[in-house]
Amino acid sequence: MRYLLCRPIGGLNDMLIQIERCCQYAEKTKRIVIIDTNAPYTTFFRDDFSNYFESINKNLLLSVDSINRETLNQLETYPTSISHQIFNYEPYHVDGYFYEKDSKQLLSFDFTKDYPQPLLVHQQCGGGGYGHMTLLRLKLKQHIALKLAERISLIDESLNYHSIHIRNTSDKTTSYLDKLNTFQQMLSSEKIFLATDNINVLNDFKEKLNKDYIYSFSSLSKTPDVSISSEVMPINSIITNQEIKQKNEDAILDLLTLSLAKQFHFFPLDEMHGVNKSPQPKFSGFTVLANNLFTWKIILKSLLNSDNIIFGLN
Repeated sequence: MRYLLCRPIGGLNDMLIQIERCCQYAEKTKRIVIIDTNAPYTTFFRDDFSNYFESINKNLLLSVDSINRETLNQLETYPTSISHQIFNYEPYHVDGYFYEKDSKQLLSFDFTKDYPQPLLVHQQCGGGGYGHMTLLRLKLKQHIALKLAERISLIDESLNYHSIHIRNTSDKTTSYLDKLNTFQQMLSSEKIFLATDNINVLNDFKEKLNKDYIYSFSSLSKTPDVSISSEVMPINSIITNQEIKQKNEDAILDLLTLSLAKQFHFFPLDEMHGVNKSPQPKFSGFTVLANNLFTWKIILKSLLNSDNIIFGLN
């Protein structure tokens, strides 16, 4: 058997992009993709993808424990520097790419070539606009689908609500205050689901709009910081497994609740330049992912496939 061990890094959209890249490559080269979102030195998702999704493809495995670890580690590997030590190397990040610390070898491979090694490893980040396609390969875990149903029932079972996403932490900010007056006139009597990583955003919306019509479910820090974000999901400040699971579930549930609304509102990020600040993309990856799912609801229907959960998509 030939395998591709995909260790995606970054926020939810980045991870889905990297998984889709690996799946498309593996289909061409006849490999089985193994997703490892809980690899050593991981500072983001830090849990098995299989705790949140099920694969509907026999050649896509959502946990590294789907294969005997020792058997996997004995395989000749590319990058060659981590051969027989795929659970022991240390990655480091330079200029947007991840390398093996000692050898300085890129933790990936050329996606235009085939390799003789039975095991390939890809451990990188990077976003784009096609992360939603990965979800066609997956089905949401039943316990998360039920939590989503609970959220929807609290807002409006007929999906008659507006959704808004605002990213506003120190690394990516959004000038949203000037939009509030418009919303005050347009949505004052509408039910609104607000997904944000900043409690001040939530408080501003509740102050300006009818707070009884505004819904937000994720736990937000009282002191907003870049380390707390439903989009990027870094786990540096989170300790317990339960906190990790809650953070990951919140990000997934926020994404789906945004996408199921009758109208989705989102805004461009502010431009940020200067010391240690590279030019920002126009929209956050989380926004792009949510908007793609909002547009292509057939993907949601596939992902949420359940006899008990309809969400008006049938």
